[in-house]
Amino acid sequence: MALGRLLRGLPAEDYCLLSADDEACAAAAGGSPASVGGLAGPVEPLRRPAQGRRWTRLARAPAALLTRAREIARAARRRGCGALVACSGDLLDLPAAYLASRRLGVPFVAYLFDDYTHQWTTPARRAFAAWCERWMLPRAAAVIVPNELLADAYRARHGVTPLLVRNPTEPQAGARVAPTTWPRDGDVARIVYTGSIYHAHGDAFRRLAAACARLDRPRCALHVYGPQGARELAALGVSGPVVAHGRVGPAEAAARQRDADALFLPLAFSSPIPEVVRTSAPGKLGEYLQAGAPLLAHVPGDSFVAAFLRARGAGLVAAEPDVGRLARALAELADPAVRAALAVGAAAAAREFELETARAAFLDALELAIAPAPRRGQA
Repeated sequence: MALGRLLRGLPAEDYCLLSADDEACAAAAGGSPASVGGLAGPVEPLRRPAQGRRWTRLARAPAALLTRAREIARAARRRGCGALVACSGDLLDLPAAYLASRRLGVPFVAYLFDDYTHQWTTPARRAFAAWCERWMLPRAAAVIVPNELLADAYRARHGVTPLLVRNPTEPQAGARVAPTTWPRDGDVARIVYTGSIYHAHGDAFRRLAAACARLDRPRCALHVYGPQGARELAALGVSGPVVAHGRVGPAEAAARQRDADALFLPLAFSSPIPEVVRTSAPGKLGEYLQAGAPLLAHVPGDSFVAAFLRARGAGLVAAEPDVGRLARALAELADPAVRAALAVGAAAAAREFELETARAAFLDALELAIAPAPRRGQA
Protein backbone atom coordinates (compact mmCIF):
# COMPACT_ATOMS: atom_id res chain seq x y z
CA MET A 1 0.00 0.00 0.00
CA ALA A 2 2.78 2.43 0.90
CA LEU A 3 4.70 1.68 -2.29
CA GLY A 4 1.54 2.04 -4.36
CA ARG A 5 0.93 5.51 -2.96
CA LEU A 6 4.55 6.59 -3.41
CA LEU A 7 4.81 5.35 -7.00
CA ARG A 8 1.38 6.34 -8.25
CA GLY A 9 2.48 9.85 -9.18
CA LEU A 10 5.44 8.68 -11.28
CA PRO A 11 5.39 8.03 -15.05
CA ALA A 12 4.91 4.33 -15.81
CA GLU A 13 8.17 4.19 -17.75
CA ASP A 14 10.16 5.31 -14.71
CA TYR A 15 9.81 2.09 -12.72
CA CYS A 16 8.72 -1.54 -12.75
CA LEU A 17 7.68 -3.95 -10.01
CA LEU A 18 9.38 -7.28 -9.43
CA SER A 19 7.10 -9.43 -7.31
CA ALA A 20 6.16 -12.98 -6.34
CA ASP A 21 2.75 -11.72 -5.23
CA ASP A 22 -0.10 -13.75 -6.75
CA GLU A 23 -1.94 -10.64 -7.96
CA ALA A 24 1.17 -9.24 -9.60
CA CYS A 25 1.97 -12.54 -11.29
CA ALA A 26 -1.59 -12.90 -12.55
CA ALA A 27 -1.46 -9.41 -14.05
CA ALA A 28 1.81 -10.17 -15.79
CA ALA A 29 0.63 -13.56 -17.04
CA GLY A 30 -2.46 -11.93 -18.52
CA GLY A 31 -0.39 -9.38 -20.37
CA SER A 32 -1.88 -6.52 -18.40
CA PRO A 33 0.22 -3.34 -18.29
CA ALA A 34 -1.25 -2.55 -14.91
CA SER A 35 0.59 -3.88 -11.94
CA VAL A 36 -0.60 -3.81 -8.34
CA GLY A 37 -2.82 -1.28 -6.62
CA GLY A 38 -3.79 0.52 -9.82
CA LEU A 39 -0.20 1.38 -10.75
CA ALA A 40 0.56 1.85 -14.43
CA GLY A 41 4.10 0.47 -14.32
CA PRO A 42 4.86 -3.01 -15.64
CA VAL A 43 5.28 -6.16 -13.54
CA GLU A 44 8.03 -8.74 -13.74
CA PRO A 45 6.79 -11.87 -11.91
CA LEU A 46 9.19 -13.73 -9.65
CA ARG A 47 8.72 -17.42 -8.97
CA ARG A 48 7.91 -18.52 -5.45
CA PRO A 49 10.46 -20.82 -3.82
CA ALA A 50 9.46 -24.48 -3.75
CA GLN A 51 7.42 -25.40 -0.69
CA GLY A 52 8.22 -28.26 1.64
CA ARG A 53 8.90 -28.99 5.26
CA ARG A 54 10.23 -26.03 7.24
CA TRP A 55 13.68 -27.54 7.71
CA THR A 56 14.03 -28.39 4.03
CA ARG A 57 13.06 -24.84 3.03
CA LEU A 58 15.69 -23.43 5.37
CA ALA A 59 18.32 -25.88 4.13
CA ARG A 60 17.57 -24.72 0.60
CA ALA A 61 17.74 -21.01 1.52
CA PRO A 62 21.27 -20.32 0.18
CA ALA A 63 20.47 -21.97 -3.16
CA ALA A 64 17.09 -20.22 -3.30
CA LEU A 65 18.84 -16.91 -2.57
CA LEU A 66 21.18 -17.31 -5.52
CA THR A 67 18.32 -18.39 -7.79
CA ARG A 68 16.24 -15.36 -6.77
CA ALA A 69 19.24 -13.05 -7.29
CA ARG A 70 19.75 -14.35 -10.84
CA GLU A 71 16.04 -13.96 -11.53
CA ILE A 72 16.02 -10.36 -10.28
CA ALA A 73 19.15 -9.53 -12.28
CA ARG A 74 17.63 -10.89 -15.50
CA ALA A 75 14.39 -8.96 -15.00
CA ALA A 76 16.16 -5.73 -14.07
CA ARG A 77 18.49 -6.03 -17.08
CA ARG A 78 15.50 -6.64 -19.36
CA ARG A 79 13.85 -3.46 -18.08
CA GLY A 80 17.02 -1.39 -18.06
CA CYS A 81 16.76 -0.61 -14.33
CA GLY A 82 19.25 1.91 -12.99
CA ALA A 83 18.73 0.95 -9.34
CA LEU A 84 17.12 -1.78 -7.25
CA VAL A 85 14.86 -1.01 -4.26
CA ALA A 86 14.06 -4.06 -2.12
CA CYS A 87 11.61 -4.28 0.79
CA SER A 88 11.71 -6.23 4.03
CA GLY A 89 8.58 -8.38 3.88
CA ASP A 90 10.25 -11.45 2.37
CA LEU A 91 13.25 -13.40 3.68
CA LEU A 92 15.00 -13.60 0.29
CA ASP A 93 14.08 -10.40 -1.55
CA LEU A 94 16.46 -8.03 0.28
CA PRO A 95 19.67 -10.05 0.04
CA ALA A 96 18.80 -11.35 -3.43
CA ALA A 97 18.27 -7.81 -4.71
CA TYR A 98 21.60 -6.79 -3.19
CA LEU A 99 23.40 -9.63 -4.98
CA ALA A 100 21.61 -8.73 -8.21
CA SER A 101 22.67 -5.09 -7.84
CA ARG A 102 26.30 -6.17 -7.52
CA ARG A 103 25.99 -8.31 -10.63
CA LEU A 104 24.46 -5.40 -12.59
CA GLY A 105 26.63 -2.67 -11.10
CA VAL A 106 23.64 -0.54 -10.02
CA PRO A 107 22.81 1.04 -6.63
CA PHE A 108 20.94 -1.01 -4.05
CA VAL A 109 18.36 0.61 -1.72
CA ALA A 110 16.98 -1.26 1.30
CA TYR A 111 13.44 -0.17 2.20
CA LEU A 112 12.79 -1.56 5.70
CA PHE A 113 9.15 -1.30 6.74
CA ASP A 114 9.93 -3.46 9.80
CA ASP A 115 13.00 -4.87 11.49
CA TYR A 116 14.21 -7.37 8.88
CA THR A 117 16.07 -9.61 11.34
CA HIS A 118 13.65 -9.63 14.25
CA GLN A 119 10.44 -10.02 12.21
CA TRP A 120 11.17 -13.77 11.96
CA THR A 121 10.04 -15.92 14.87
CA THR A 122 12.13 -19.05 14.18
CA PRO A 123 15.79 -18.95 15.30
CA ALA A 124 17.08 -20.28 11.98
CA ARG A 125 15.33 -17.62 9.88
CA ARG A 126 16.39 -14.90 12.30
CA ALA A 127 20.01 -16.07 12.14
CA PHE A 128 19.91 -16.16 8.33
CA ALA A 129 18.47 -12.63 8.18
CA ALA A 130 21.04 -11.32 10.68
CA TRP A 131 23.85 -12.85 8.61
CA CYS A 132 22.48 -11.21 5.45
CA GLU A 133 22.15 -7.84 7.19
CA ARG A 134 25.81 -7.78 8.20
CA TRP A 135 27.15 -7.85 4.65
CA MET A 136 24.23 -6.20 2.87
CA LEU A 137 23.16 -3.04 4.70
CA PRO A 138 26.58 -1.40 5.25
CA ARG A 139 27.06 -1.58 1.47
CA ALA A 140 23.61 -0.21 0.53
CA ALA A 141 23.47 3.09 -1.33
CA ALA A 142 20.57 4.07 0.96
CA VAL A 143 18.52 2.56 3.77
CA ILE A 144 14.94 3.81 4.14
CA VAL A 145 12.84 3.37 7.31
CA PRO A 146 9.40 4.71 8.36
CA ASN A 147 10.26 5.92 11.88
CA GLU A 148 13.00 7.16 14.17
CA LEU A 149 13.19 4.14 16.49
CA LEU A 150 13.85 1.78 13.60
CA ALA A 151 16.46 4.22 12.29
CA ASP A 152 18.15 4.19 15.71
CA ALA A 153 18.16 0.38 15.76
CA TYR A 154 19.91 0.14 12.39
CA ARG A 155 22.32 2.95 13.21
CA ALA A 156 23.38 1.11 16.36
CA ARG A 157 23.51 -2.28 14.66
CA HIS A 158 25.38 -1.43 11.45
CA GLY A 159 26.60 2.16 11.67
CA VAL A 160 24.34 3.23 8.78
CA THR A 161 22.36 6.49 8.62
CA PRO A 162 18.82 5.56 7.51
CA LEU A 163 16.61 8.01 5.67
CA LEU A 164 13.12 8.64 7.04
CA VAL A 165 10.03 8.19 4.83
CA ARG A 166 6.76 8.10 6.77
CA ASN A 167 4.10 5.62 5.64
CA PRO A 168 1.99 7.99 3.53
CA THR A 169 -1.72 8.66 3.78
CA GLU A 170 -4.15 9.35 0.96
CA PRO A 171 -5.62 12.87 0.85
CA GLN A 172 -9.12 12.81 2.35
CA ALA A 173 -12.06 14.56 0.73
CA GLY A 174 -13.91 15.08 4.01
CA ALA A 175 -12.83 17.87 6.33
CA ARG A 176 -11.49 17.11 9.79
CA VAL A 177 -14.22 17.73 12.32
CA ALA A 178 -13.30 17.19 15.95
CA PRO A 179 -16.28 15.87 17.97
CA THR A 180 -17.82 18.52 20.19
CA THR A 181 -20.02 16.15 22.21
CA TRP A 182 -19.39 12.74 23.72
CA PRO A 183 -20.86 10.58 22.37
CA ARG A 184 -21.27 12.31 19.04
CA ASP A 185 -24.64 10.59 18.37
CA GLY A 186 -26.89 8.75 20.82
CA ASP A 187 -25.76 7.70 24.27
CA VAL A 188 -23.10 5.08 23.43
CA ALA A 189 -19.63 6.19 22.29
CA ARG A 190 -18.37 4.44 19.16
CA ILE A 191 -14.79 3.19 19.57
CA VAL A 192 -13.75 2.27 16.01
CA TYR A 193 -11.08 -0.07 14.70
CA THR A 194 -10.56 -0.63 10.96
CA GLY A 195 -8.61 -3.71 9.94
CA SER A 196 -8.04 -7.33 10.86
CA ILE A 197 -7.78 -8.65 14.43
CA TYR A 198 -5.53 -11.64 15.01
CA HIS A 199 -3.68 -13.47 17.76
CA ALA A 200 -0.77 -11.02 17.91
CA HIS A 201 -2.92 -8.29 19.44
CA GLY A 202 -6.20 -10.02 20.24
CA ASP A 203 -5.55 -9.54 23.96
CA ALA A 204 -5.71 -5.76 23.49
CA PHE A 205 -9.22 -6.04 22.07
CA ARG A 206 -10.32 -8.32 24.88
CA ARG A 207 -9.19 -5.70 27.37
CA LEU A 208 -10.93 -2.91 25.47
CA ALA A 209 -14.19 -4.88 25.30
CA ALA A 210 -13.93 -5.51 29.05
CA ALA A 211 -13.25 -1.81 29.68
CA CYS A 212 -16.30 -0.83 27.62
CA ALA A 213 -18.45 -3.28 29.57
CA ARG A 214 -17.16 -1.83 32.85
CA LEU A 215 -18.20 1.76 32.11
CA ASP A 216 -21.69 3.06 32.82
CA ARG A 217 -20.95 6.68 31.99
CA PRO A 218 -19.88 7.20 29.35
CA ARG A 219 -21.17 3.99 27.79
CA CYS A 220 -18.88 2.71 25.04
CA ALA A 221 -18.91 0.00 22.38
CA LEU A 222 -16.18 -1.30 20.08
CA HIS A 223 -17.07 -1.18 16.36
CA VAL A 224 -14.85 -3.32 14.13
CA TYR A 225 -14.68 -2.80 10.37
CA GLY A 226 -12.67 -5.76 9.11
CA PRO A 227 -12.82 -9.28 7.69
CA GLN A 228 -13.93 -11.03 10.91
CA GLY A 229 -17.56 -11.42 11.83
CA ALA A 230 -19.01 -11.68 15.33
CA ARG A 231 -18.38 -15.43 15.47
CA GLU A 232 -14.70 -15.09 14.56
CA LEU A 233 -14.24 -12.28 17.08
CA ALA A 234 -15.92 -14.34 19.79
CA ALA A 235 -13.50 -17.20 19.02
CA LEU A 236 -10.68 -14.75 19.78
CA GLY A 237 -12.37 -13.87 23.05
CA VAL A 238 -13.50 -10.45 21.81
CA SER A 239 -17.13 -10.21 22.91
CA GLY A 240 -19.48 -8.03 24.93
CA PRO A 241 -20.21 -4.49 23.70
CA VAL A 242 -18.68 -5.29 20.30
CA VAL A 243 -20.23 -4.76 16.85
CA ALA A 244 -18.69 -6.45 13.79
CA HIS A 245 -19.54 -4.60 10.57
CA GLY A 246 -17.49 -6.66 8.13
CA ARG A 247 -14.88 -5.59 5.63
CA VAL A 248 -15.18 -2.17 3.99
CA GLY A 249 -13.22 -0.43 1.24
CA PRO A 250 -10.64 2.31 1.87
CA ALA A 251 -13.08 5.18 1.26
CA GLU A 252 -15.71 3.67 3.57
CA ALA A 253 -13.06 2.96 6.22
CA ALA A 254 -11.96 6.60 6.11
CA ALA A 255 -15.56 7.75 6.51
CA ARG A 256 -16.09 5.46 9.51
CA GLN A 257 -12.87 6.77 11.05
CA ARG A 258 -14.13 10.35 10.73
CA ASP A 259 -17.49 9.40 12.30
CA ALA A 260 -15.93 7.67 15.31
CA ASP A 261 -16.02 8.98 18.85
CA ALA A 262 -12.53 7.51 19.25
CA LEU A 263 -10.14 5.39 17.19
CA PHE A 264 -8.40 2.37 18.70
CA LEU A 265 -4.79 1.55 17.85
CA PRO A 266 -3.33 -1.57 19.56
CA LEU A 267 0.08 -3.24 19.62
CA ALA A 268 0.96 -6.51 21.30
CA PHE A 269 2.23 -6.46 24.88
CA SER A 270 3.21 -10.13 24.78
CA SER A 271 4.75 -11.11 21.45
CA PRO A 272 7.47 -13.43 20.07
CA ILE A 273 8.81 -10.37 18.18
CA PRO A 274 8.95 -7.56 20.79
CA GLU A 275 11.70 -5.76 18.84
CA VAL A 276 9.34 -5.44 15.86
CA VAL A 277 6.49 -4.22 18.07
CA ARG A 278 8.77 -1.60 19.62
CA THR A 279 9.89 -0.19 16.25
CA SER A 280 6.62 -0.72 14.38
CA ALA A 281 4.99 2.13 12.45
CA PRO A 282 1.45 0.87 11.71
CA GLY A 283 0.16 2.01 8.35
CA LYS A 284 -3.09 3.19 9.89
CA LEU A 285 -1.36 5.62 12.27
CA GLY A 286 -1.33 8.45 9.73
CA GLU A 287 -4.90 7.66 8.64
CA TYR A 288 -6.13 7.80 12.23
CA LEU A 289 -4.37 11.12 12.86
CA GLN A 290 -5.98 12.80 9.87
CA ALA A 291 -9.48 11.48 10.65
CA GLY A 292 -10.23 14.06 13.35
CA ALA A 293 -11.50 11.63 16.00
CA PRO A 294 -9.39 11.26 19.18
CA LEU A 295 -6.93 8.38 19.09
CA LEU A 296 -6.64 5.85 21.92
CA ALA A 297 -3.42 3.81 21.63
CA HIS A 298 -3.08 0.66 23.73
CA VAL A 299 0.62 -0.01 23.14
CA PRO A 300 3.81 -0.76 25.11
CA GLY A 301 5.33 2.35 26.62
CA ASP A 302 8.70 1.90 24.87
CA SER A 303 7.17 1.64 21.37
CA PHE A 304 7.53 4.18 18.58
CA VAL A 305 3.77 4.73 18.59
CA ALA A 306 3.76 5.66 22.28
CA ALA A 307 6.76 7.99 21.92
CA PHE A 308 5.36 9.66 18.79
CA LEU A 309 1.90 10.31 20.21
CA ARG A 310 3.17 11.54 23.58
CA ALA A 311 5.74 13.88 22.06
CA ARG A 312 3.13 15.51 19.84
CA GLY A 313 0.15 15.34 22.17
CA ALA A 314 -1.63 13.56 19.32
CA GLY A 315 -3.24 10.63 21.14
CA LEU A 316 -4.07 9.17 24.51
CA VAL A 317 -1.66 6.34 25.37
CA ALA A 318 -2.65 3.45 27.65
CA ALA A 319 0.72 1.76 28.08
CA GLU A 320 -0.18 -0.92 30.63
CA PRO A 321 -1.93 -4.23 29.79
CA ASP A 322 -4.67 -3.39 32.27
CA VAL A 323 -8.45 -3.16 31.82
CA GLY A 324 -8.73 -0.50 34.50
CA ARG A 325 -6.21 1.74 32.71
CA LEU A 326 -8.19 1.46 29.48
CA ALA A 327 -11.43 2.26 31.30
CA ARG A 328 -9.84 5.38 32.80
CA ALA A 329 -8.58 6.42 29.35
CA LEU A 330 -12.07 6.09 27.89
CA ALA A 331 -13.42 8.21 30.75
CA GLU A 332 -10.74 10.84 30.05
CA LEU A 333 -11.95 11.13 26.46
CA ALA A 334 -15.34 12.31 27.74
CA ASP A 335 -13.62 15.55 28.82
CA PRO A 336 -14.01 18.14 26.00
CA ALA A 337 -10.73 19.82 26.98
CA VAL A 338 -8.86 16.54 26.50
CA ARG A 339 -10.47 15.96 23.11
CA ALA A 340 -9.74 19.51 21.98
CA ALA A 341 -6.07 19.24 22.93
CA LEU A 342 -5.73 15.87 21.17
CA ALA A 343 -7.39 17.28 18.04
CA VAL A 344 -4.80 20.07 17.81
CA GLY A 345 -1.91 17.65 18.30
CA ALA A 346 -3.29 15.10 15.82
CA ALA A 347 -3.87 17.73 13.11
CA ALA A 348 -0.25 18.86 13.35
CA ALA A 349 1.11 15.30 13.49
CA ALA A 350 -1.00 14.21 10.50
CA ARG A 351 0.92 16.59 8.26
CA GLU A 352 4.04 14.47 8.74
CA PHE A 353 2.28 11.62 6.88
CA GLU A 354 0.97 13.62 3.93
CA LEU A 355 1.50 11.85 0.63
CA GLU A 356 3.40 14.64 -1.10
CA THR A 357 5.77 14.98 1.85
CA ALA A 358 6.47 11.22 1.91
CA ARG A 359 6.84 11.03 -1.87
CA ALA A 360 9.33 13.92 -1.88
CA ALA A 361 11.36 12.20 0.87
CA PHE A 362 11.29 8.91 -1.07
CA LEU A 363 12.45 10.52 -4.33
CA ASP A 364 15.16 12.45 -2.48
CA ALA A 365 16.40 9.14 -1.05
CA LEU A 366 16.52 7.61 -4.54
CA GLU A 367 18.33 10.61 -5.98
CA LEU A 368 20.89 10.41 -3.20
CA ALA A 369 21.37 6.69 -3.86
CA ILE A 370 21.64 6.99 -7.64
CA ALA A 371 23.85 10.11 -7.70
CA PRO A 372 27.41 9.19 -8.68
CA ALA A 373 29.92 9.26 -5.86
CA PRO A 374 32.28 12.25 -5.98
CA ARG A 375 35.72 11.54 -7.35
CA ARG A 376 38.73 11.72 -5.05
CA GLY A 377 39.59 15.37 -4.43
CA GLN A 378 36.09 16.63 -5.24
CA ALA A 379 34.00 18.38 -2.59
